[in-house]
Amino acid sequence: MTKPLIDLNALKGKLLTCESVAELLSITPSSVRRRIKKGKLPARKVSGQKNYSIFGDDLAAYLLGDSPAAAIPAQKIPPAPPKREPAPVDSHALPFKLSPAANTRLKVWMTERGLMAKEVAAASGINGGELSRILNAKRALSGRNAEKLRAAYGDELIDFLVKTTR
Repeated sequence: MTKPLIDLNALKGKLLTCESVAELLSITPSSVRRRIKKGKLPARKVSGQKNYSIFGDDLAAYLLGDSPAAAIPAQKIPPAPPKREPAPVDSHALPFKLSPAANTRLKVWMTERGLMAKEVAAASGINGGELSRILNAKRALSGRNAEKLRAAYGDELIDFLVKTTR
């Protein structure tokens, strides 16, 4: 089946929507809007209307290749930013989230040393409520909090927490 011919004289003086132009051209309305945004198809916003309107005269000129929009140079797309090299792997870096066993191990470690949650929170800078949720296994021990514990108590604690979790 061939496409029906468009009567260009019938377009003169008409105001068309993106949907009606799409139907005439046998394309989708989003394709029409994309052509408008790229400056290929002239369109205007008519006062009181939300969407673009295409004047029939402009559509006829576009179809004939006489459109003033055709004289607008295509926009240059900026080059893609260079790819970043992956960060070097730190062999001492902790995982983003430690296993649930690390929570229990932290509680055991604190009990063995007679440390209260309040003391550990103050020494490490971890919020007291968050530390409580970690100790009660309601929240996993994050790598960020493990780093705070490492800064306060050294690698010995971290080794104790992760010796079976890695």
